[in-house]
Amino acid sequence: MISGPRFKEILVEAREMFDFTISTCRRSGSLQMRTVLIEQADAAILVVRATHAYSVIDRVLEPLPKDRLLGVVSIRART
Repeated sequence: MISGPRFKEILVEAREMFDFTISTCRRSGSLQMRTVLIEQADAAILVVRATHAYSVIDRVLEPLPKDRLLGVVSIRART
């Protein structure tokens, strides 16, 4: 659905109605889905758990379009 024309239409409508829109992707979502979302977005922020090693984060970042990536936020896991 997100790679189809209807999703693009929805984003255009949302941009006309709102100042900001936020799209999320579950961590279990495919890399292809994440890439499609980032390519459709004006900007992206990657949120990762603080316990993930830098090598894992680098692997996730490698295929993503860097021109839209604003940064990475590291969060602590719930206790």
